[in-house]
Amino acid sequence: MNISQMSGNFLFDMDEVLVETMPEMYRLIRMNWKVYHKWFKDFGPLTEEEIAKRKQFKIKDWLLKDEIKAWPEEKRERFNTILWNNLNRDVFSHDFYRDLQPTKFAQRTLMNSSFIDHIRVNKVYILTSCVNEEIIEYKRQFIKRYFHHPKIEFVPIPYGKKKSDIVKEKNISWNIFVDDEIKNIKDFIENLNIDGKEFLIPYFGYNDMPPILDLLIREKNAVFNYYERI
Repeated sequence: MNISQMSGNFLFDMDEVLVETMPEMYRLIRMNWKVYHKWFKDFGPLTEEEIAKRKQFKIKDWLLKDEIKAWPEEKRERFNTILWNNLNRDVFSHDFYRDLQPTKFAQRTLMNSSFIDHIRVNKVYILTSCVNEEIIEYKRQFIKRYFHHPKIEFVPIPYGKKKSDIVKEKNISWNIFVDDEIKNIKDFIENLNIDGKEFLIPYFGYNDMPPILDLLIREKNAVFNYYERI
């Protein structure tokens, strides 16, 4: 990734792009293991890189025991409500961003004057999904602490909304989209004009590009590239 050649308007995801949150989420779950051992596989203490190599994006999908995944749909729906209530209490109600540090990518871009102050960089929108109002404020404070700059705008995505919805609603012009989730790339491919656009993806174990999306991106005159997180 040659930062000096990146130009235009940028859309940056936050979680796992500007700050890696999953190791801290995993730590909080382990701290409350007396609750979660009933539902989650016990992988024991893991390093950040071991967590990064997981094959499912959502931590609950990665950890969930196989026998629970096999439950009938109605039972799974009731269980998902119980699980969400517990995760909301033990994980999402805490400002875990307070103790986290920006990623190497963030340091090379938003925290690097040779990038953010360059005339080629017009605007950076931080588009980040938020499961509740508390998370919005936690993320806002993290951005204010590390990425305070007139070119940077925080754009929270309400729970249940797609990022493409907000791009359309706010009429945001963009050239490069940086996100770790393939479903968000797919959302843009299906719902936005991607002619001449570029997708940048930090490599994790869960985000190999499906061949069909690779083909669609090229057919629509766009490109995608992975970059090393560390």
